[in-house]
Amino acid sequence: MTQIATITSKKQLTLPAELFRKAGFRIGQKLVVSEENGRLILTPAEKLVEEFGGSVSMPKRWMLKTNI
Repeated sequence: MTQIATITSKKQLTLPAELFRKAGFRIGQKLVVSEENGRLILTPAEKLVEEFGGSVSMPKRWMLKTNI
């Protein structure tokens, strides 16, 4: 599906409503914007957390201390 969007003077882009819904985006959601071969790719930030979760060890100082 191809649609036209406009970039404002503040460099903001408004996504067409149909594409927004089809992508499953939510208002206020964080997206990772990357470039690949001259194309911009929008990926929900939580997808990257799911993809990379557990692949990097967490510093001990960030871990919760429990009495277990």
